[in-house]
Amino acid sequence: MLLIQTECRYEKTFSYTSDNEPTPNQWPAGHQTFRATLTTYYTELYDLGQRLHSIFPIALSLPEDYFAQKHRSCRASVKALHYPSQKLQDSDVVGFGAHTDSTLFTLVYQDGLGGLEVQDANGEWIPVVPKGGTFVVNIGDLMQFFSGGTCSRLDIGW
Repeated sequence: MLLIQTECRYEKTFSYTSDNEPTPNQWPAGHQTFRATLTTYYTELYDLGQRLHSIFPIALSLPEDYFAQKHRSCRASVKALHYPSQKLQDSDVVGFGAHTDSTLFTLVYQDGLGGLEVQDANGEWIPVVPKGGTFVVNIGDLMQFFSGGTCSRLDIGW
């Protein structure tokens, strides 16, 4: 993920990739339930991502394996983020700064508190209202590139 950041990031985070990666995951000691839960979650999201890899090309009138051929060394990861409640000053901003995802797409699951915003074609930031049991599918830089701009991500004016 390419990140342009001028804001303060105060978060608790854990990133997970396949245990078959060259760099093994660093699991917290004594939390086997956490490991089992995150591994199952990763597997389910990976499977969903693979299905989306074949659905997007069909929607774009491309061969079903179009992205699979272009994106053979796909490295999927899960990032669990928690932003603790804080007392903020007016000038304090917490979270990720405006950025684009370097991926084909990113699946985002929000809790009931929300906080995710997306930028529309007019440059306005719109809150994404959390809906239980759903994911937000963010279009990434690679999807914009491989689709010839048919699918586009936000333009943050670099």
